[in-house]
Amino acid sequence: MGRWTNDRKITLGFVTAFALMFALPLIVYDNKSRLLDSSHSIAHTHEVIAQLQAVQLSLMQAESGERAYLITAREEYLPGYEAAAFDTKQHLARVRELTADNVVQQKRLEILKPLIASRIEQLEHAIGVRRTEGLDAAAEFLQSDRARKTSDHIRRRVGEMKAHEERLLGERATLLHTSVAQGSSVFWIITALNFVILGFSFYLVNRYITHRRRAEETLKQAKDAAEGANVAKSAFLANMSHEIRTPMTAILGYVDALLEPGQTQSDRLDATQTIRRNARHLMDLIDEVLDLSKIEAGKMTLERIACEPPQLLFDVISMMRPRATDKKLTLNLVFDGPVPTLIKTDPLRLKQVLVNLVGNAIKFTETGGVEVRVSCRRDAATAATTLVFAITDSGIGIDGANIERLFHPFTQADESMTRRFGGTGLGLSISQRLTRMLGGEMTLKSQVGAGSTFTVAFDVGPVADADMVENVSESIKQHAVTSTGAAGAAPPQEITLDATILLAEDGIDNQRLISTYLKRAGAEVVIAENGRVAVEQASSRAFDVILMDMQMPDVDGYAATSDLRSRGLAVPIIALTAHAMSEDRAKCLNAGCTDYLTKPVDRSVLLSVIKSYLPQTRAAAQDAKERPTVRSTFAGDPDMAEALAEYVANLPGQVDELLSLLERRDAEPLRRMVHQFKGSGGGYGFAAISGTAAKAERQILAGAAGDVVAASVNELVAVIRGVEGYAATSTTHSRSDPTREAA
Repeated sequence: MGRWTNDRKITLGFVTAFALMFALPLIVYDNKSRLLDSSHSIAHTHEVIAQLQAVQLSLMQAESGERAYLITAREEYLPGYEAAAFDTKQHLARVRELTADNVVQQKRLEILKPLIASRIEQLEHAIGVRRTEGLDAAAEFLQSDRARKTSDHIRRRVGEMKAHEERLLGERATLLHTSVAQGSSVFWIITALNFVILGFSFYLVNRYITHRRRAEETLKQAKDAAEGANVAKSAFLANMSHEIRTPMTAILGYVDALLEPGQTQSDRLDATQTIRRNARHLMDLIDEVLDLSKIEAGKMTLERIACEPPQLLFDVISMMRPRATDKKLTLNLVFDGPVPTLIKTDPLRLKQVLVNLVGNAIKFTETGGVEVRVSCRRDAATAATTLVFAITDSGIGIDGANIERLFHPFTQADESMTRRFGGTGLGLSISQRLTRMLGGEMTLKSQVGAGSTFTVAFDVGPVADADMVENVSESIKQHAVTSTGAAGAAPPQEITLDATILLAEDGIDNQRLISTYLKRAGAEVVIAENGRVAVEQASSRAFDVILMDMQMPDVDGYAATSDLRSRGLAVPIIALTAHAMSEDRAKCLNAGCTDYLTKPVDRSVLLSVIKSYLPQTRAAAQDAKERPTVRSTFAGDPDMAEALAEYVANLPGQVDELLSLLERRDAEPLRRMVHQFKGSGGGYGFAAISGTAAKAERQILAGAAGDVVAASVNELVAVIRGVEGYAATSTTHSRSDPTREAA
């Protein structure tokens, strides 16, 4: 049955009310008929009683006339006697007629009738005796028992019949009263119910009208919002067209330039860098659109893993400083008081928010600079800790009337800014939504011409005093950045691959590009142009890794991967696809892929992922070949020479202890020791040790699988063993072969 809508309720209410209105006359008429029937029954009973009384009275009158004649012998008394006797018979006949439907009374009449006839005969006989034999003979007859007994029988029978009729009269009177009461109650109940239904129907009508008005108002607002959204999206599409065409123009122009003869090596390098820069800009645009679509579809998923706020901020500043430098702006990072050294959040999305806010601040600032200030608020009562990031610029500022629409997708505070500064108008909307998903809140204070301050606050829960650090300075980290190329990380090394790789890819250009990456890294590459060929190749010879494009003709990557897995092939299969949504990754893994990479392929990421899936002994051997000597930034400082030598001399013993903890899988002591390496490594100028230890600690805190933790700790051990002077001090420890731990 369908849902009871307001229309149906109103219709039912009015139909019921009108039905009751029409039913009232019928009920009144029926009640009237029943009352009339009851009244007739009562009147009938009264008439029966009256006739019975009349029988008794007329008989008494006959007896009186008879006595008068007997005493006086005067003939004038006889007409009265005769009339009374006749009336008695008539009344008795009327009683018979009235009680014709009453079996009980009819039986009593059968007894009463002969008694009355007998009594009249007695009266006639007495009159006859008086005429012929005189008064004494008649008096003797009157005094006989027979006459008296007959009269008593008649009175008793008439009394019984009267009592019966009176009982019927009482019952019929009660029934009449009940009918009147019930009829009255039904009438008033139906009348009241009718008014209630009518009132409720009118209430529903009023509610329906109100609802319709609100619905019309809502539709009007939705229509206005849709029209506004269409206008905004039209402007966004026009803006996106501009944003896409600008780098595409540069890419196509410089590609044409590369094809021209006579280009110098410097010209080709400049063109290649320009193409790369503009291609990355296009990728950023696509990522923003995908992020927004995932957020609005509810498909954006966040991690909650351990990360270091200071390290994350250093990464953001080092990433954004070239933009500030290009515009001749200052970019300062200030730690305002103690801050947590470790929190649990999604570092990728948090960094995305901060990069967007700092990038916006730089974009809309022409002179002066940008300051990133981080502080921490702690609630003494609840021990809750709030981490606050404030990004302040000296830029153009924002009018208060435009602040609210600033966070709407596809819009900027002023559409003219799009033409002046560029951008899609998605960044702030995405950043605000990510902030809320991370459990934080974003606020903005701005003044036109005086700059803006975006504040992002996150509740990071209780943080112990031991996990707080203060007096952090960017300059401390900057030395490590300068010497190693990235804060807290080892200098980038060229990855080599001693492997045979099957590349399943139908695109000729992608075949050339990816195979070039792989061959330059030292890999042997076999190409399959579709999934069917890939299955044939993988079934006929051994490969270390398979790169599988998921969209191919004939047989696609999903079907090919499923086929290979069904044949029992255990070789790592890495999916390559241009689909970058989370459900696409799940689809690839469900088909049997070991890992998932999106296009366009990043060369370093591709090589790193492939290397991670190579046989462990081969990968360990490559690590040993590729691992450079790790040199302290204080190596030339005579004041640090003694302390540095003592630190390096203690490293082999610490490595033994670290590997022992790893072998026992003693998580908390292992984490503490890794944490010590993270602090001491940077202090002694070994940023690579500090960065690798931080990575291992994050894996332990995140509860990663045992093999993942082991790989991170073994990576730390490999970095430590690469420290300059380590081999000279390591003479008697038993775990000198890095392949043993890797295995």
